[in-house]
Amino acid sequence: MSGLKNVVIIGAASGGATVARALAKSLPETHRIVLIDANEAAFWQVAGLRASVQPGFEDKLFADLATFWKPGSRHIVKPKTKVTELGEDFVVTDAGEKISFDYAVLAMGAKYQTPGRQASHSKAESIASLKQMQAQIAAARHILVVGGGPVGVEFIGEVISQYSGKDKKKITLVHNGKQLIGSKYSASLHSKLSAQLQKAGVHVLLEESIPSEQLPSSTGSLEAARTFTTAKGTSVGDVDFALLSFSGKPNSQLVSAFDASAVDPATQWVRVDEQSLHVLSDDAGKMQRYFALGDVSDAPGGKLVAQINNQGPVIAANIAALVRSSSSKAATAGIKLNAYKPLPTFIAVPLGPAGGAIQTPIATLGEWTVSLIKGKGLFLSNFQSLYKSQ
Repeated sequence: MSGLKNVVIIGAASGGATVARALAKSLPETHRIVLIDANEAAFWQVAGLRASVQPGFEDKLFADLATFWKPGSRHIVKPKTKVTELGEDFVVTDAGEKISFDYAVLAMGAKYQTPGRQASHSKAESIASLKQMQAQIAAARHILVVGGGPVGVEFIGEVISQYSGKDKKKITLVHNGKQLIGSKYSASLHSKLSAQLQKAGVHVLLEESIPSEQLPSSTGSLEAARTFTTAKGTSVGDVDFALLSFSGKPNSQLVSAFDASAVDPATQWVRVDEQSLHVLSDDAGKMQRYFALGDVSDAPGGKLVAQINNQGPVIAANIAALVRSSSSKAATAGIKLNAYKPLPTFIAVPLGPAGGAIQTPIATLGEWTVSLIKGKGLFLSNFQSLYKSQ
């Protein structure tokens, strides 16, 4: 198989894995996929919040990357491997290996606070970190959640689902916006979630913020219970656990080092053509072989998993078409490429297995619907199917 040409995918989270699965079905036998990830195992971020709260759930969130491809496949996977350098038609790994390619896919994601990401490249260490957080939450008396986006709200839902009655936790949510989840979503979604949180006894402070100098460096137990004071002077006292729920920072440093013009300086997202998802650059030659998707890119439609996984098949189809044409000039070759179409506005925000709300293009619905669609199973079957050896 030494004569095979490569398509390199950097990042094996759901976006990169979706590209790999779709591309494997259509890539000519002259080429193979090289899937590279710094982690030992894939991590199902969708269920990370439940695993941080519910003992025993943490083992369901990991899939060993070494078995991503079946034995004998021409495609290969390189777990526990970091890409340290990009070139026009090659990447270099932390082992010093130079891997040439015809095309590459940037699926490096973004940096998030644990439990929104793995705590370590090691599966065992990441599981141990989740167990530690479970113990910290079990011992906590007053939990402060900073940020009322999906992560913050869903985390609270997991806590109030796990701890009720005499074990109920005091929870304060501080959010700098006028409505939960974000202004791009409906007031009805906010109302449904807000009502459920208030019914559960959660103290919600809207249009408030905690000054950055008061915040701990990471999510977890505080060394001692302390009082936080919002920018408006509201005191939140005796807090002994804090969850920081902020937007992630794109992992675009590799791209910036190779071609700064391919990265938006304001957002740090890799710039892509909004239809083909081909990387854009002021230097026509540097990025002509690259595509990007997910949290690292500025592809339209938002950063929800469903939207990112909708991008994967588009990139796979476009690379397969270019390979078949024996052309690497994606922007100028005149080849008709598939066009990415963002999904309509849709978000499911569970509050544990049985609560929450969901906004669809038609209506905003409540607990029963979001529980059925997401809350009970958190799409774990999709995760297992995606990473089952193929």
